[in-house]
Amino acid sequence: IRETGKEANGFIEFAIVEGESVILSQLESVTNGFFSLNVSLLEKMKAGVYLAKLDAYELDLNGEKTNKGFLSHNIKINQVPTSLEIFFENKNVEPGTNLKVKAILYDQTGEKIDSAATIIIKDKNDKIFEQINISTDEFFEFPIANNEKPSEWKVLASSNELDRESNFIIIEKESISIEITNKTLIITNIGNVPYNKTALIKIGNETLNIDVYL
Repeated sequence: IRETGKEANGFIEFAIVEGESVILSQLESVTNGFFSLNVSLLEKMKAGVYLAKLDAYELDLNGEKTNKGFLSHNIKINQVPTSLEIFFENKNVEPGTNLKVKAILYDQTGEKIDSAATIIIKDKNDKIFEQINISTDEFFEFPIANNEKPSEWKVLASSNELDRESNFIIIEKESISIEITNKTLIITNIGNVPYNKTALIKIGNETLNIDVYL
């Protein structure tokens, strides 16, 4: 509306601004004081607060802007979950150590989102060994038994209606323990595969080579 109270006929410029940069702009007509804007935001627009500006004006016969008016307002662009990643500290896990895994949630521009996730650990037969709710980008540690056989296990993660599956491998571990009890040498297989090697054993100043198959 003009200051005279009459309806304006001209143009209106809409712009979304971040700092000194114009992210997007659009020009529409003003007819009898009315205008309509339908603005499509960029699909990968970064989350944050932006300034939305409206500049209305008419043009005289010389093309000069007259009867100008403006309005501005802050708008907030939210983070939208678009992808989920399963991250392993090490995908080849040795028996007797901990699997370290986390779920990472990303938004439309690849920025991390703080949220909740569900992580499930399954063995090669799809038997569930662990299910836990945990924050995204936070490591979960799952202990692998010393005698767990070499195999490929699964990790499933879900967050914000996004699902992901990945695998890790429990590797072979050849290991023995040696102790002396009542003058008896006891050798025990503490690995997860048969031990078929020669063990070098020192007792005092003596050295023994013992062929072991356990």
